[in-house]
Amino acid sequence: MNPVTETNLQLVPALAQISISDTRESAPKELATHHLKADQSQPSQVEGKSLSERKIGSTNKVLFLDEEHHTEILYANRKCDGTTFFEQIDNPELYAEETLVYWKLKLLPFTLNGVKHYKVPANTPILKEECLVSLPLTEEANIDSCYLNQIKSRLSCLFTKGFENVCKTVFPLENKEIDSHGVCHQLVNYLAFGMDKQKDIKFNGWYEKLPFASIHTHDKTKLCIGDILQLFSNEKLIHSLFYIGGGRCISKHGPIDIFFQSLPAALETYPSESIRIVRLAPEYYSKQIPFRVNY
Repeated sequence: MNPVTETNLQLVPALAQISISDTRESAPKELATHHLKADQSQPSQVEGKSLSERKIGSTNKVLFLDEEHHTEILYANRKCDGTTFFEQIDNPELYAEETLVYWKLKLLPFTLNGVKHYKVPANTPILKEECLVSLPLTEEANIDSCYLNQIKSRLSCLFTKGFENVCKTVFPLENKEIDSHGVCHQLVNYLAFGMDKQKDIKFNGWYEKLPFASIHTHDKTKLCIGDILQLFSNEKLIHSLFYIGGGRCISKHGPIDIFFQSLPAALETYPSESIRIVRLAPEYYSKQIPFRVNY
């Protein structure tokens, strides 16, 4: 069996420090502090020689591997200007135990230019120069070509510019706004709607008022590229993912980086009672929609 699944689609030039105003909006329901050591056994990249058995082309191709990788991430939180900031840490001994939070994820690793990656870094682009990136999107027949090209461009931006450079998030505080760092909801809004400046708000009830999107009951047989998958627990929105086809999603896990995952893997981190789909209406395919708190 070929260990690499590949569909060649060219993307135009188009990646994510971390803060959230309310950890309940982005952190898994059952996350708890643990005195555990971070798993340092898997770096974000490995030597290309370990991939010698895989056929890697010379162009910038993202190739998903036919495997899922379990990883454990440790981060600490601190308060500043009314916002909780999170930072991934390597030395838990330097932090108070009550500030430590343990995160367990199952990821879809990928290779880019022969190098294996487990995440799209929050701040530093994987590619130093703007270039064409080939990403394995599938099921293109289910989506308008104009909208598909916009999705390709925004996904490519994650690799060549960095999410924080293409989608600014602000946190309202005492009649002013301060720079914040978008979480999963801001990421999917950017990818699906083109919202490049957003506020850090509580998104419960917000999507129901969007005039340009429709809400559907989750049905995995009817998913198409561009769908937002929303996970709910106790009727509260706890996580959002963006579907790119082939059973793969991309999402930002609250205070940490951007990852590719399957939906079942995401559900292991975010236990949910219900899932729904938010889908852009066809008449808005060619538009970049501005963010508003109220429509």
